[in-house]
Amino acid sequence: MGHDGQRSQFDPEYRTGAMHIVKETGKLVAQVMQRLGISLYTLHT
Repeated sequence: MGHDGQRSQFDPEYRTGAMHIVKETGKLVAQVMQRLGISLYTLHT
């Protein structure tokens, strides 16, 4: 799972995958979002 740096929106599957990473690793949402290179607020859109 990754992104090309060109997308401004992320599909629901991408967001769901990001949340699975949070749950599986126990890391903070902000840490995972930063690692993926996406805004924390992307999950709210």
